Amino acid sequence: MKIFLTGGTGFVGSHFINEAHKVGHEVIALKRIDSNTRVTLNRDPSWIEGTLDGDYHGVLVGCDAFVHLAAYGVSPQPANWNDCLYWNVLKSVDLLNQALVSGVKRVICVGTFSEYGEASLQYEFIPPTCSLSPKGAYATSKVAFSTVMNTLCKEYNVYASYFRLFSIFGDGQHENNLYPSLMKAALLGEDFSMTKGEQIRDFLSVDVAAKQIVEGLEFNNVGLGSTSFSNIGSGRPQSILEFSEYYWDRWNAKGRLNVGSLPYRTNEIMRYVAQI
Repeated sequence: MKIFLTGGTGFVGSHFINEAHKVGHEVIALKRIDSNTRVTLNRDPSWIEGTLDGDYHGVLVGCDAFVHLAAYGVSPQPANWNDCLYWNVLKSVDLLNQALVSGVKRVICVGTFSEYGEASLQYEFIPPTCSLSPKGAYATSKVAFSTVMNTLCKEYNVYASYFRLFSIFGDGQHENNLYPSLMKAALLGEDFSMTKGEQIRDFLSVDVAAKQIVEGLEFNNVGLGSTSFSNIGSGRPQSILEFSEYYWDRWNAKGRLNVGSLPYRTNEIMRYVAQI
């Protein structure tokens, strides 16, 4: 299968390339001039330098699938409304439309569990059918994009899936996220400051998540002309403290976990666990 991929140098995208190559897919990946992959690739895709607001009709013709992983404002990076709406909605929709006009028949786009927002508090395990109540520019922009995606893919009568990722972690993750910052402190023998860690999350290795996205290209049990909305997570609740203590012990850390030394974020939602 010939895949046009955005976000190929990103955390999930780098792992997606490796998983796609393992099963024999051909990947054409869009990358910014100054960006590099987060992990070592088993082999390079066909790179195209550019940004989401370019014209890629000529490349998209002949592609079997469009996989959209690129996004602006992914935590812990800053997110402002103008840039989130421009890149995550306007330019992402334009690129999706280019793919559809060019004859691409399989579409996968990726969002975030934070799209559920406060509505998730109604559920112990959040179903993909949960109403959406996002907070902030990033999550709201992803909801807006998914709405337009659903309508566009219906109009063009293609196979389409939208995956909401839960707490994905692993090699190549942004250094300010929990897993890499915890690892850095452990390996350097430093103490690690954290909240009380009572937040319940759904942690899943990025390798497993990337493999599931690649498997999604088969579109098993997905109807033609309607977007399938699914969660990608483990379905297993685990507190941030439990997660941190597990890896702290696994890495034989010499420092201390300073539990409770940091405050929770304002309006922190204490539980996000996927129904799988």
